[in-house]
Amino acid sequence: MEKSFYIDSNIFIFAYSEDKENGVVCRKILDLIIENKITAFTSTLTFDEIFNKIMRLKDKQTALIVSDLFLNLNNLRFIEVDLNIVSSSLFLLKKYNLGLRDAIHLACAFSKDLKNIITNDKDFDKIEEIKRHDIKEFR
Repeated sequence: MEKSFYIDSNIFIFAYSEDKENGVVCRKILDLIIENKITAFTSTLTFDEIFNKIMRLKDKQTALIVSDLFLNLNNLRFIEVDLNIVSSSLFLLKKYNLGLRDAIHLACAFSKDLKNIITNDKDFDKIEEIKRHDIKEFR
């Protein structure tokens, strides 16, 4: 398995959610990041996605705690969403008919020349330039 991965927001959301089966596997993935066994990147956009999803699932206090844990996760590298990323995402929106957030995540991955993404989102299967790794591979 490749050593550098883009980590989609759903991995963090599952890790901190009540979803027992997916949560266990996603916490294993986070452990691999913390232990520096894989090189992991994600977008600053992921913060927004985690906070909003956990707030909807639980409450604001839990979302604050989870967001703090996320921002302080050892060995996780953040890719800032700047004008270049947004411009690239517009091109990817048109090329692949993706959702906006998926296009931003993909643009972030491409900005670091990442060829692998860990996600359950099958929309990334149609992207030839990146290989989607389902969380099942980490069981």
